[in-house]
Amino acid sequence: MLNHRVKDYALSGTYRRMVMKPVEMTWNVLSYDDKTIPLVVTDLDRLEGKSHAVLVEGGKLTAVCVCFSLPSSSYATMALREVTKTDTSSAYQTKLNETE
Repeated sequence: MLNHRVKDYALSGTYRRMVMKPVEMTWNVLSYDDKTIPLVVTDLDRLEGKSHAVLVEGGKLTAVCVCFSLPSSSYATMALREVTKTDTSSAYQTKLNETE
């Protein structure tokens, strides 16, 4: 089916699955007051012996920290956009960049 005698109709290459289910998914709801502090510890922070950010019980701000694994050629940004129902159009993304 992918090989067609008319070259313009032939579809070569490798294709990604349309829907992938993340594995090893965990999430935490975080409360904090200072929006300038990092909410997660990076690998570099761990190597340097830095600890977690100071989180406040009942803080003014709330975040959800989501951790999951996807196979190669799957995109976490698209998965998060699906969960948050964020518009993925180029016009919307351009507008976001203009307001920053």
